Amino acid sequence: MKASSTSFAFFALLCSGLLLAACDSASDAQKPQLRIASQQTSSAAVGDSATTASGDTVVYRGVDPSDEIYENPPPVAVDVADDGRLHIGGFFFAFTLSAKLEGEIDRGDNTVQIDIRAVAPESYPRMPRLFFYDAYVTDLPPGTYELRVTHEGDIFQNDKKERVTTMVQKTIEVQ
Repeated sequence: MKASSTSFAFFALLCSGLLLAACDSASDAQKPQLRIASQQTSSAAVGDSATTASGDTVVYRGVDPSDEIYENPPPVAVDVADDGRLHIGGFFFAFTLSAKLEGEIDRGDNTVQIDIRAVAPESYPRMPRLFFYDAYVTDLPPGTYELRVTHEGDIFQNDKKERVTTMVQKTIEVQ
């Protein structure tokens, strides 16, 4: 009798663990997800061409750094697909030869905040490098949102010379 009660207790514990894991993954599936694919190139090598990075086509535009560009950062393109997926395309000037772009998404009060920054290794040469990126946001429930995309630590700075620059701030509708 003792062996069967131990087996039953083990079975009940296993079932409750599986149920808890299923509930946890279901709640994660309802949160908006952010994925960033980036292509790195030197700023001198940028021309008018196209390439494919992570399965997405990235169109390179010629960039001639000047005071005018620094004062008026280039636009970041935002597209809302029929399935509610957001696509944000832009580029990021970093002061490193070797880095990866990271992003965070925060959604609250019908605001979607996406912060993008370049994370460099501990020791790296400081030289401007241009990163093109495609950021995708999925699993946003239908509704109207205020979208804000910021870059942290790129060479485009606002008129107050802050390290975080708002690249996009607009209202979007997700169906």
